[in-house]
Amino acid sequence: MRPIPNAHSKRSRIKWLLVYPVMFASLAADLLVDTLPFMVSGIVWGCSLILYRNSTGGGRTHYFVLAAALAALSLAPLATAVSIKETVTIMMLVLGAGYTASALLDDRELRKVLPGASGA
Repeated sequence: MRPIPNAHSKRSRIKWLLVYPVMFASLAADLLVDTLPFMVSGIVWGCSLILYRNSTGGGRTHYFVLAAALAALSLAPLATAVSIKETVTIMMLVLGAGYTASALLDDRELRKVLPGASGA
């Protein structure tokens, strides 16, 4: 596999100028707009995880699981009596636990790829 010149700088520009502002806007909408029927952040943040996964070389299916869990949380206000603001709190808890699990799974996969990286 050959490196792509300027791929990192392009990815960084897209991330900071598009992805992060959309993530922030979705969170702000969920917390400030009382008339939304479902939580927008779950879908947006789930899609952002898939973009992250793809931008770092793919593989690692656990990001799909976490993204699906976040997207499914978007429907919780429709299916339950839980408010969107409460669902955002739940999403942050799921996100924290999911990122922790993903970091452990990423480390496990990296150790398979780099057998000498035992980190003793």
